[in-house]
Amino acid sequence: MVYMGDTYDDSLGLDIPVFNKMAIFPMFKSLCKADNKLIYDRMNNEELGTIDMIVFESAVKVGLGQTVKMYKDEANTQLNVEMLNKASYTKTKMTGDLPVKVQDIKHLRLQLNTDPHEHMDRSFGTQAVKMVLSNLRDDLTYGTNKGKAIKGSELKSGIMDCINQLTRLGANEIRHRFFRRRGDNWVIDNRKLSDELVKEARQSGLSEEVVQCLTLDENGEFNLPVAALSSRNWIESRVISIVNKAAVDINTKGGAAIQMSNFGFKRTIPIEYAQGELQALNNGEALKFLRSNGSMEIMLSTNFFRHIVPKEK
Repeated sequence: MVYMGDTYDDSLGLDIPVFNKMAIFPMFKSLCKADNKLIYDRMNNEELGTIDMIVFESAVKVGLGQTVKMYKDEANTQLNVEMLNKASYTKTKMTGDLPVKVQDIKHLRLQLNTDPHEHMDRSFGTQAVKMVLSNLRDDLTYGTNKGKAIKGSELKSGIMDCINQLTRLGANEIRHRFFRRRGDNWVIDNRKLSDELVKEARQSGLSEEVVQCLTLDENGEFNLPVAALSSRNWIESRVISIVNKAAVDINTKGGAAIQMSNFGFKRTIPIEYAQGELQALNNGEALKFLRSNGSMEIMLSTNFFRHIVPKEK
């Protein structure tokens, strides 16, 4: 979400410019079973003043103003219940109450909706691979926390062998996607290439004249040679992009996930649950960044396993 407007500060008598830029995650009541249950209840407390949104400091680029520490300590082990249960300043206008600001919807700028990630594979950027490889020491031993002993040089060699194999698979995909057999050789299939370029041209909003030039005549040739087109630089860039995506980028199995903060999902205070009510995720315990076996704890939606979970009838 992007918000760019202003807020009048009564205590200072000034109009403060405000610029917020952040991702928004809804607080579903069914997920509020730990510290976030108290936060959710406070946000919906009409007597103290309802709150629509909680903004982290990192989201406020300009006009931060007064802030609140949700936890009393840096380790987030003591929820600041006393501050949380104070009335909203916008309701009482009393110094020391919970600082809440009112923002005008007219200051919302163009928003970017994040589409659901339905892909079953993803591309691992070459820069990330270079960063990992550059941090491997040839003479150091890795994997001891998993009961293995592999030299850095062996890891590099194994990784490069895998990358080369993926490149060969990508090159084979390009061959079958845009070429056809002629005896023992592979030659460009104009029909396949034309269909792909026409689709890309329409998606990019190019003129109908360009689209017509990219179609084939009755002899299976382009209506106008690709080299003669004024948009040939665009065609070249699209072909390079397609080849890079298949043969250079590292495409691996696995869905893409949008990381969400686990703020409030840890239980630091006693909470009573009704009979049959859902309990706190991970039993209210903090997720471990590094476990003893070298893995990291995360929570995933069941959507990630939809290809193996039977569909409901």
